[in-house]
This record gives sequence, C-alpha cells and structure tokens, in this order.
Amino acid sequence: MPKLIVGPLAIGKVRKPQAIANLGTLTTIGLLIYSRID
Repeated sequence: MPKLIVGPLAIGKVRKPQAIANLGTLTTIGLLIYSRID
C-alpha cells in the first residue's frame, strides 16, 4: 500500500516542475510572438 501512495506522489513531484517549465516556455514564446506583431 505505501508504494501505491508514494508512486503517484513521486511522479507528481517530477511532473510539477516540468509543467511549470513548459508553461514558462509557452509564455516566453507567446511574448516573443506578441512583440513581433506589435
């Protein structure tokens, strides 16, 4: 049972920073495109 609980938590900890990094990259690309249109 502990393994079933720890598994998803470990995956969540790994994926959270990745999701934040992806969001940051998308925001940067969005700002670059926006500044080019301006």
